[in-house]
Amino acid sequence: ATWLESQGKAGKRAVLSDADLGGKHLERAQLALAVLANGKFAGTNLTQAAMAMIDLGAADLRGAVLARADLRGARLHRAHLNDADLSGADLGPVRAVGSSKRDFKTAAERAKFLHAKLCGTNLREAQLLGADFSDANLEGADLRNADLQDAVFTGAMLAGANLDGANLTGAVLAGVNLEGASFEGAKGL
Repeated sequence: ATWLESQGKAGKRAVLSDADLGGKHLERAQLALAVLANGKFAGTNLTQAAMAMIDLGAADLRGAVLARADLRGARLHRAHLNDADLSGADLGPVRAVGSSKRDFKTAAERAKFLHAKLCGTNLREAQLLGADFSDANLEGADLRNADLQDAVFTGAMLAGANLDGANLTGAVLAGVNLEGASFEGAKGL
């Protein structure tokens, strides 16, 4: 049994910090719970990759394709996702894990999503404090109950996005397209 299948009782967790996988084709890769902090993934194709609870802290994912990838509960602190395609990706929480039945939310504090494609992406309950979404396309994205304090959305497309219950305290919304976006119960507006 693998480490993941045995819930950490057999095998070892994949720890590949500082790995250089830039430009590789890793479609449908099984990377759940891997530690790839500071990794280099610029231009890598990770379409439909299984990456739940992965650690990509400070990773370089510029121009990477993460369309329809499972990034639930991922750690993306200070990651660089400029020009990345996360269309249809799931960055929502992982529910009721382990004996404690704890939820794990995606954490992407101060991550960079400049010019990124996040159309229809699930960012529900994500911790996105200080994240930069300048000129990103978040059309139809699900940001319900996300923590977006001090996030920057300058020039972003948020048409049809759901921000119900989101915390937007200190967020910068200059030049943002909000046509059809929902903000019911949102804080900080």
